[in-house]
Amino acid sequence: MGSHAPSAWAIVGFVVAMVGLPTGLVIVGVTPSAAKVRASSGPLVVGVLTSVHQDGMSKSGLPLLKYAVRFTVDGGPETDAQQVVGRGSEYFRMTDMDRLKPGTLVPVRYDPTNPTNALLALRADPKAVRQATNQYLLDSGRATSQDVHIRDNGVLATGVVLASHPTGRLVDEAAVVLTQVEVTCRDQTTFQVTTTQPVTQRGIPQTVPGSVVKVFYLPHDKQAAVVDFEPRPGS
Repeated sequence: MGSHAPSAWAIVGFVVAMVGLPTGLVIVGVTPSAAKVRASSGPLVVGVLTSVHQDGMSKSGLPLLKYAVRFTVDGGPETDAQQVVGRGSEYFRMTDMDRLKPGTLVPVRYDPTNPTNALLALRADPKAVRQATNQYLLDSGRATSQDVHIRDNGVLATGVVLASHPTGRLVDEAAVVLTQVEVTCRDQTTFQVTTTQPVTQRGIPQTVPGSVVKVFYLPHDKQAAVVDFEPRPGS
């Protein structure tokens, strides 16, 4: 131990990422120090946490988690966008544990010269994370431009799920669910709205009748509404 005890950043681990290319599967590795220096200040995007688990190690009460996160980077005007899977390990605060579940959207920073070199960015600026989240939702098909407009400009209210029905469709690995919700406004008036939205596995329990959810709606058109079935980065 002593002088050999690794720092939290030093335990980030050997980051590897796999990108599907025409020539096959390429595995790229970078050292922890390089990952911190090059990726921690890189572009911010939002990706999907595909796996996370503890390996039994901890430091100062902080558990060491190994994770994999999938995200897409813009290839520029002459190159197609690339989907990247980054793998790493970091010590996380206990308060972060609920945010690190498979299927959860998480902010990611990456090295623009080597996008496979990436790190989670849980402390990024909330406004920037919201913008990156909106872009991910649009690009993945999980939300429309109207959905984003309602979430950014609508009124926040509380709703109770009255009924829900799976449609059998999937969008970006999220099940599309038709849900009827009773919404209570700030003045205690109520109205009902029906939405059809993609919901991840983590959010499915919130579609059960009786569940309390957040609802965003436009005051001049209350049927224009979006239901939050799960926390989103930057919210």
